[in-house]
Amino acid sequence: MIEKNLISQITTSGMFEVSKISFMAGRVLFVHNPISSKGNRNATPFPQVLCYPRADSFKLSVEVSRTIHIDQSRTLEIECINGPRNVSKGHIKIKSLTSGLRLRTADASLLKGDIRLLDSQSVGIISFSDLPAASSFRISIPYELEDNHTDITLRIGVTDDLKELEYTIVESVHVELPLDVNVHDLFKLSHIFSRFHVRTANEIPLEVHQIIFEGSKSWKVDSPDLDILPLTVFPKQPSTFMYQIYPHVPSNKSWQREASGKEAPLSLTVDYVCCDEMVRSLLEENFLAALNNSSFTMLKRLLLPAFRQRLMDTFTPELYTHSILTREITLPSFDHMHWSTITAHLSPKTRASLVSWLQSWHETNTTLPFPTLQASQTTTTTPALHRRIIITVPLPRDGGGGV
Repeated sequence: MIEKNLISQITTSGMFEVSKISFMAGRVLFVHNPISSKGNRNATPFPQVLCYPRADSFKLSVEVSRTIHIDQSRTLEIECINGPRNVSKGHIKIKSLTSGLRLRTADASLLKGDIRLLDSQSVGIISFSDLPAASSFRISIPYELEDNHTDITLRIGVTDDLKELEYTIVESVHVELPLDVNVHDLFKLSHIFSRFHVRTANEIPLEVHQIIFEGSKSWKVDSPDLDILPLTVFPKQPSTFMYQIYPHVPSNKSWQREASGKEAPLSLTVDYVCCDEMVRSLLEENFLAALNNSSFTMLKRLLLPAFRQRLMDTFTPELYTHSILTREITLPSFDHMHWSTITAHLSPKTRASLVSWLQSWHETNTTLPFPTLQASQTTTTTPALHRRIIITVPLPRDGGGGV
């Protein structure tokens, strides 16, 4: 039996079926076409090849913006981390695989990095230049979603003019807001009581770290005592915050409320963290640190995405809630992570040593402490997980003689 390591010029990952094998010896070309097993129980199935990127190769990730203004367009953020080669000119091609999704690539803007965004004449393509090796950049792309989807799917490809870079990925992005805020107003003769009910939009707990309710030129806000922050909001257990709103009346002047079309609205800002993201991030940090200190660093672009996906498949809302209440995360076992679906496709030597290392890691890391509410505001993981929602709050008008 002859074993041969396969090298791909395209940076991608996943399982692929081999439909044709070509082997050249001198001027003689040998071609083998495996027989498909579809519809035939006795036929040999297509051989499969596991593809994964090198540890230092080009990498791309996409997520919905963590700062959302309810009255403004939503945005996606794409982060690119370059490999060992300089890219003088590159192109990001984005295609929507979700109905009703419109990507405004022409309005893309640079959030981080030293590249230059170039004018592109093609729809769905973002061109850039001057990307040094081992550097990164992040761009923002506004989008519009006509249909009511909780997730959107994108196909993203990155190429350069020298054809030294060819990267492709199909990514699903969760776009549903995890937090919901309702407001109820109570009118008095001289002021308004506004109660804000903060609740989870799904079954995952949230940590609320800060709430700011800003007044305007015409209105001032008295905030409640917020020493209770940060606090955890559990499913079906909303937290309520009450504010008093007074007319801003200059001294020695009478006050008259502005017309509805001219009165500036107030603004509510909520900073929070999704507890499921915190749990997964803490586990991923621990796993990645162990990988980087092992002899399997070259496999982290294979193992880390699989680790992340298996956590998402294994953890339920009840497990996330249990982790928050006990301040302790229980890790899935080696068998529950189904590592064999990956290790089975590696070479026998690599497979044996990797399985031994994974088993040892799971035995050593059965539980992981979850930071307290106060500590979670300063932990190295949390800043990247912070979410912010900004809600415009127009004050209602009372027809019964109140303000």
